[in-house]
Amino acid sequence: MDNNDDLSPINQIESMPLDDTPAENTAEIPTSKKQTPINQPQQNTDLAKTQPPQNPDTINQPKTKPETPVSGPPTNALFKSSVVPKTQPASVGNKAVIKRKSRWPKIITGLAALLTIGAGIYFWFFYQVVIKIEPTEQPDKILLNGKEVSTGILRLMPGKNIIEIAKTGYATYRLDRKINPGEKIDLSFSFVKQVKNTVVSAGAKSIQTSYDQKVCYFTSQENRFMAAIANKDKPTVTTELSVGDYKNLREYIISDDGLSGFVLDNEALKVTSFTKSDLVNQIEAKLPPDPNRISSFTINRGVNSYAKTANSKIIYDLKSDYGWSLIYTDSLHQKSEIIMDLTESEFSNLKLDWTNSPNQVLLSGRELGILNLSNRSYKKLSGENNFINASWGPNGKFAVAQDLNGQLYRISGEKAEKIDAATKIGQYAWTDENNLLFLDKNKPIKFNFDTSGKIIYAEIEGLDNTNGLSVIDSRLYFIDSVGLKEALLVENPYEEG
Repeated sequence: MDNNDDLSPINQIESMPLDDTPAENTAEIPTSKKQTPINQPQQNTDLAKTQPPQNPDTINQPKTKPETPVSGPPTNALFKSSVVPKTQPASVGNKAVIKRKSRWPKIITGLAALLTIGAGIYFWFFYQVVIKIEPTEQPDKILLNGKEVSTGILRLMPGKNIIEIAKTGYATYRLDRKINPGEKIDLSFSFVKQVKNTVVSAGAKSIQTSYDQKVCYFTSQENRFMAAIANKDKPTVTTELSVGDYKNLREYIISDDGLSGFVLDNEALKVTSFTKSDLVNQIEAKLPPDPNRISSFTINRGVNSYAKTANSKIIYDLKSDYGWSLIYTDSLHQKSEIIMDLTESEFSNLKLDWTNSPNQVLLSGRELGILNLSNRSYKKLSGENNFINASWGPNGKFAVAQDLNGQLYRISGEKAEKIDAATKIGQYAWTDENNLLFLDKNKPIKFNFDTSGKIIYAEIEGLDNTNGLSVIDSRLYFIDSVGLKEALLVENPYEEG
């Protein structure tokens, strides 16, 4: 070979600079020294062998300093290594930095687990209410908030709970109160038998209580007015008041002193004296209006600005074509006046009660309202329109109203509000000016209008079918299909565990 062998393609490749910085002009290849590329992949060499020979005229051209490209891939990309360099670890001051995983996630997870376990322990042992129900006799039914359950251990949430444990012929155990968190109650008790009743007057009906809460009035099987007087530790004594009978009696009120009666029957609205022994003279007055047009009446109890003597004034309703007219008159009907007109849409079955409030008359029989006698104004007490009756308590401090569903309402001033009490129609009676007794099936319950507290009495046989009550001291008088009966009120025969 001649001297031109140094210009062979292979020698040209071997004389390329070691760095892979692309030259501005690929024809400038230094020839003064042959160099072998370091770590040059074989595939690049093979590719280089396929390149055509360079022009010899460009070999001796002076070198120019290659310019560093600003951006973009090298122009001589064909000769760039295809090996991807490995990622180098980060270093600070030529020292390797080891990253450690944080311990906080494990700490937080552990704390959450401990809190969950602690909450479970607190809930199970210190928050839940535990009630043990194991009476000495097997009950017929156990109700927890109205749902039937079995004997044994009950776990329930704290708060207001009602538990009833019943057995036929025995007083029902009843727990009705707010139970505190973590409270444990043991209901291992013996059933107490129901209170027996005694028949006072067979065939009796139409019961009411005297104004002073000391006498129970009723009508006998012969339709005569009777008085039942309770004697301590002795049987009740009954006394006949009227000598005439009242077969078609609709409504009556006995005077404060018990010496006369105001009677509404199918003949007339009458005033009857119990001091006279003959039937003819016993009836002192008959009010002129047609009794079939009168549905209700009321009298004044005490002395007030509208009645100078007790039981001297009467207010009754008189049916008209458009509704009702309220008539104010004296007991002899010598002077009367219309004090108010009502429509039938307001009162479809009007009931009146003036008895224990000097200036206010209660109206019920659909709406519930008060007629103020001082200014002849009427005020509706509730937005409901399903009231069936209402009555003042002794002295007129409170009044009670009852709707068609049996729900009871407390009336104070000119405000009516529901109370936690409901019973069948007519199954309630005042015991004094602050307390009302109502029935829950066979169980008498006293409700206090001042505190809303309750006293539960033992069940009394036969109370579930009564349609009239009277409470005299600690005795309950009631009417059923047999007649007038009496029974002692026995306060809560069970001790709560």
